[in-house]
Amino acid sequence: MTQQTVTEVPVALIDPGDNDREAFDPTGLRELAASIAEHGLAQPITVRPMLGGRYQIVAGERRWRAHQLLQRVTIPALVRSLSDEQASGIMLLENIHRAELNPIEEARAYRKRMTQFGWDEERLAREANVPAGRVRLRLALLDIVPEAQDLVKAGQMGVKYAYVLRDLDVNRQRIALRYLAEVDTPRIREFRKLCARLLEEQAQEAMFDMAAFMTTVQDARDAEAAARPERIIPVVADLPAMRKARSTAQALERYIRDLLDGGYEEAAAVVGTAYRGLLQHQIVQFPQGASPLIPGETLADQGRA
Repeated sequence: MTQQTVTEVPVALIDPGDNDREAFDPTGLRELAASIAEHGLAQPITVRPMLGGRYQIVAGERRWRAHQLLQRVTIPALVRSLSDEQASGIMLLENIHRAELNPIEEARAYRKRMTQFGWDEERLAREANVPAGRVRLRLALLDIVPEAQDLVKAGQMGVKYAYVLRDLDVNRQRIALRYLAEVDTPRIREFRKLCARLLEEQAQEAMFDMAAFMTTVQDARDAEAAARPERIIPVVADLPAMRKARSTAQALERYIRDLLDGGYEEAAAVVGTAYRGLLQHQIVQFPQGASPLIPGETLADQGRA
């Protein structure tokens, strides 16, 4: 393999390429700039020469923008003569595995190359080094309504929900989105049932009753809650107050003994269990050389010793 030479290219002579990333997080860019300022640039960017002595970014736009924030004059770069299609392939690989595109950006990146270069799903998967199934599913996200795409981009709706939407027409997709807006804790199985019912009625050109479906959802949740065994938590009144001590461990020790002396053995066991966990995880420490009251099955006997 031919070794490529890294060249210091003037930052001012570099232009962005046709990047798949639609937005750059300002906080992330500042953090990247701070890292470069402290540790240097770990990997040079890749550019290609253009007319007029300028360069276009093929890979590394975030690193270039971070250098702009640092007001650096030059940036280490690999200068490569590439066609539009070659540059697009490199950019796709870079963006999928390094830039962490959101699912909608990734889908649009695939669609753009299908339109520009006639790539099929197999070619896209090969260039991006991802399974073909992922390409197919991401492309399906472009079939959902814009407001649903915005929810996916913002991380407010998971792709599992989006994939369920894709076979519905525009109006029924918006009906399904009402479920996500009206339910405090959406569940994917409920959403699948909703979309299956909408799809069935779509085939029959029937009207959907959202209010009736939401009533069914609530009834199912109520029945589920009623079927759970009820947890009975005993309430103990008039427990002694915890006395002050020099450390948390000593305060818990005294409190366990006070509870035992007062006949509150169950409460002492509860506090003792918590105390054991604190000791085991070294959240509290008993004075060195002392012998702590280790709670356990013989807690009462230890307390009376």
